[in-house]
Amino acid sequence: MPPKKDKGKGKKEEPPKAAPRPKREPPPPPRKLPRPPKCFTKEDVKFHKALFKSFDEAKNGKIPLPVVPVMLRKVGFNPSPADLEKLFEMFVENKEDDFIELHQWFFMVEAKMKMPDTLEFYVMEACRYLGHDDKKTGVIDVKVLRKELMSWGERLGEDEFAPWIPQCRKEKLLNNKTGEFFYIKFIDVMNSKDHKFFPEPMNYWKLDQRTLAELARKKAEEERAEQKRLEEERRLIEKYGRIPTP
Repeated sequence: MPPKKDKGKGKKEEPPKAAPRPKREPPPPPRKLPRPPKCFTKEDVKFHKALFKSFDEAKNGKIPLPVVPVMLRKVGFNPSPADLEKLFEMFVENKEDDFIELHQWFFMVEAKMKMPDTLEFYVMEACRYLGHDDKKTGVIDVKVLRKELMSWGERLGEDEFAPWIPQCRKEKLLNNKTGEFFYIKFIDVMNSKDHKFFPEPMNYWKLDQRTLAELARKKAEEERAEQKRLEEERRLIEKYGRIPTP
C-alpha cells in the first residue's frame, strides 16, 4: 500500500500580516499672530516689514535682541538701557528667547511711542559738553562741534555733517560770520518740525555716555574739593579750637 500523502506538505505559508500603520497626527494649527496695532497705517506696516526684513540676516523671521536698539534708533528713537529692559520684559515671550519676531517689533514700536523720550535733553547736554559751553549760553562754535563729532564715538563723516549747514543757515541757527551755532534753538526747531533735518537720526545715545562721563568727572572733582575743605576745617579747629575768621 502506498504511503499516505501528507496533506500539509507543499502548502504555502501565509505571509505575516503587516502591523497597522499608526494614525497620522493632524498638523498643529497655524500660529495665529496678533495684527499690527491700530495706530499703524498701511504705509507704516509696509515700512516696518521692510526694515525688519533688512535686519533679518538669517532669513528666519527673527531679529537678535542686541540688534533691537539699532533698529529703534533707525526709526528715530533714542532708547535708554532702562527703556530696552522694559520693552524686552513686556514683549519677549519667553525668558530663554534671545530674539524677537515681526509682531513683537510692531508692539515694541507702539510702546516706545508712548514712553517719554529724553532725547531732547541728551542732545542739549551733549552739544553743551562737546562745544565746551560751560556757561550754558546756548551758543557754541560750530567748528568745535564738527571736530568732536568727527573724532569721537560713532564718528560722523563729512557727508553726514554737511547737510546741517544749509539747513541751519536757512533757519538762522548758524552765524556765517562768527561760526556761532545756536544749539538750543536748533533743538527747538528740530522738535517743532514734522520732518527731520537728516535722512537718518544720529546715534545720540553714545554722546550721552560722554555726557554722563563728564558729569561723573565734575561730580568727583566737587566731592574732592568738599572733602579737602572739611579736612582743612578740622585741622583749624584742632589747632585753634575754632575756625579763624578771615
